[in-house]
Amino acid sequence: MIELQRIGKTFQTGDTTLTVLHEIDLQVGAQEFIAITGPSGSGKSTLLGIMAGLDRPSRGRVILDHVDITDLSESELALFRGRRLGFVFQSFQLIPTLTALENVRVPAELCRLPEKLKNAENLLERVGLKDRAHHYPTQLSGGEMQRVAIARALITEPAIIFADEPTGNLDSSNGQKIVELLLETTRSSALVLVTHNPALAGLADREIRLRDGHIVETIVKKKSRTGSSGPSKPGRKKAGKTAIKGKKGKR
Repeated sequence: MIELQRIGKTFQTGDTTLTVLHEIDLQVGAQEFIAITGPSGSGKSTLLGIMAGLDRPSRGRVILDHVDITDLSESELALFRGRRLGFVFQSFQLIPTLTALENVRVPAELCRLPEKLKNAENLLERVGLKDRAHHYPTQLSGGEMQRVAIARALITEPAIIFADEPTGNLDSSNGQKIVELLLETTRSSALVLVTHNPALAGLADREIRLRDGHIVETIVKKKSRTGSSGPSKPGRKKAGKTAIKGKKGKR
């Protein structure tokens, strides 16, 4: 589903070149759950954004669902993302002037997939929000907004779901519900998420630990659903373990 080939990312600030990612190679199989962890500033969100086609690498190739997206135009990339990928943002990114149901429908409408619109009500029921379909984001709790965001990510039946700290703004009760929903998506999609939460990372097929823009450790938690989870033992590129602290959320 995902293949990263020698991905690098640099930013230019005046006369200074900042390298955020160094020669990242990574493969993710269909229906595989990958957790990307590491301390703040290690390059997690940058890597996720490049994997999801939201940002472009400075060098290297990104292949998603058998399509090399590296050189696609912005319009081609937007269409590909809308039809093949789902993204769950930490801050929800719901449109405040639309109801929950209308927010869920947005990707299908933007990608001109009218046959997918009928899925919206079923998805809201699936995430336990059938009775909140006509409420606006300001009328929903944090947990409810995140569940709307997950339903929206699933509307086009994407091959890959990306999630950036999906439980970071939630209390433990709502966080658990979101985790259960995300795990359910791996029945039909690959799942890649960034998290500081060691308990959430522990549920993944593989945990990819970053530090200073390098993959320093790959921990195989369990055999991949595709039967190709990579090496049987964790691989280290340098000594030491990255400390990952849980983040206390709010409702």
